[in-house]
Amino acid sequence: NLYVRGNSIQLGKYTGEIGLKIQADDAVTLYHDNSQVFTTTSSGATITGSLGIGTSSPSDELQLTGADPAIRLDDTSANGYARLEGLNGSLILQADEGSTVSNSIIRFDVDGSEAMRIDSSGNVGIGTSSPSSFYSLADNLVVGSGSGGNGMTIFSGSSDSGYIGFNDTVSASMQGFIQYNHNGDYMAFGPNGTEKMRIDASGR
Repeated sequence: NLYVRGNSIQLGKYTGEIGLKIQADDAVTLYHDNSQVFTTTSSGATITGSLGIGTSSPSDELQLTGADPAIRLDDTSANGYARLEGLNGSLILQADEGSTVSNSIIRFDVDGSEAMRIDSSGNVGIGTSSPSSFYSLADNLVVGSGSGGNGMTIFSGSSDSGYIGFNDTVSASMQGFIQYNHNGDYMAFGPNGTEKMRIDASGR
């Protein structure tokens, strides 16, 4: 049934349940089972509950369902865009997918400050915003802020080893390595994939 009441138009059942309400110079509101689920505001719209795009039964506050669903973020100030895509169960982050802006990055902020970034060269900075500013043969991963003590830890089991490996081909074997063995408390150096030198707990 359609009702015109004062400055509003309502569509609902004869039992009094409302489906749609339109108020003059005000909100448009949608109802489901007499509960408000969507309301327009002066700055946009408010959704109560979950929103499904491509599905009628969303499991989260926002669910996109489809083949390789994606969200596109257009930046009109720079004419570039980024995408967030789900592909075969994987998550793909795409910064400047159209390659229209130079030196694009993917940045991770925590508590209002930058914590990590991946720059346009694929270099990773943790604690620094300029990993590509370091020596060009050692800038793939830069850790530290340049202030105070900084470092990196390899956390292994008490009966196992931690490794730093070196390869010039794609291989499951290491062509060179630095190993710390926690069971024996020694450090080994392996050029050409074989241990050639060891320093034990006594420094020998």
